[in-house]
Order: sequence, then C-alpha cells, then structure tokens
Amino acid sequence: MAALTPDERAILGHSFLFRGIEGLDALLAGRGTRRHFAPGEAIFGRDSHPQAIGILLSGSAVVMGLDGVLLNRLAAGSLFGVASIFSGGADYVQDVIAEREAEILFLSEAELDALFQRCYPVCRNYIAFLAGRIRFLNDKIDRFTAPDTESRLLGYLRARATGDPPILEARSITELARVLHIGRASLYRALDTLEAQGALVRQGRRILLTADRPEPPDG
Repeated sequence: MAALTPDERAILGHSFLFRGIEGLDALLAGRGTRRHFAPGEAIFGRDSHPQAIGILLSGSAVVMGLDGVLLNRLAAGSLFGVASIFSGGADYVQDVIAEREAEILFLSEAELDALFQRCYPVCRNYIAFLAGRIRFLNDKIDRFTAPDTESRLLGYLRARATGDPPILEARSITELARVLHIGRASLYRALDTLEAQGALVRQGRRILLTADRPEPPDG
C-alpha cells in the first residue's frame, strides 16, 4: 500500500479500529489495498464483494438495503464490510455505493488477523465495535417488534433523527412505509396519532420530534 498522507493518517486515527493507535505507517506497511470508485459505482454488493473490510479515506458512500431503501450515508473514516469476514458466509447483506468519488482502503481477513496478533489494541477496538453493533441491533429488534404501529414508527424516528431538536428528513411516505413494513394508510394514521399526542410535528417531509410519547401502563 502507498504511504499514508497526513489527512489519511488523521482519518484512520479517528476511526474506531485505529483509535488510540500510534505508528500507523509502520503497522500498515505492506498491508491493505487502495481502490478508487467513481460516483454511482458499487463498492460492495450482495453477490460480489471482496472478503475484506473497507475504510473510507475520502469521498462519501451510501448503504442501500432491500428494494433500494437508503439505510445510511458513510463519510471519511467510516468502516463497512464487517459481516463479510470471519463468518464463513459468501453473501453480503447490503449494497454500498459510492456517492461521490471515493478512495477506499481494503483490509482482508488475513491482514486483519495479522494486525490483531501484532497489535492487541486494534483487536480490542474491533471487539468493542462488535459489542456496540450487538446493542444497536438488539435495540432495533425491540423497536421493530413494538406492540403497535405508533410505537414502531416512533422507535424508528428516534433511531434515525439527528440534531437538537431531533429531525428526520423523510424521502417519501412510500419509502418509510416500506422500511417499516406497514401500509401507507396505517402509516398516515400513526403519524396523525403521534402528532395529536404532541410527540412530533410534520413540516412537509421533515419530521420534528418534540417529546417522548407517554408509555402505556403495564398490564
């Protein structure tokens, strides 16, 4: 791999994998493969992907789920592809597509294994990341198995909204209904109910979360 630029060294140093690690140039010497991707080019696909993790050194990318639903946007320093290694599976679960011109550093399973053996803090950072992902996924399961449509919707909005106050920019009601696996009519009713309860305010496609919805009593 070519030597890291100062910007790339700073980006890697702020990524979860290499946080707190010194001497990145020496640690990564002879490891990793760089690739450049044009806007719209597939980086990872369900059926075709390297057996490696990817770290975004520059540019941006989007993560797409089933039916083309936007799941996430990745900026410099983001890491993806964890599900493609150490699992024995041939398929990946999402599509990662370059949004702007992107420079990616790929680290194969074998290269990661060597890094873990050489530098335990890298291994610990990786384990901490996986533990965080388990908590995140358990939380998502709780939200998507909520007992009613309003609770599922509010859980999703809380998880995705950003800012203070938290705001979600919904691309369309159709997409939101598809993500939550509910009908458009049910989604509209749930939005109306939550707005009437004061839990949110709709401003076109912007959804502003204003307060926690009161929890129903046990039993």
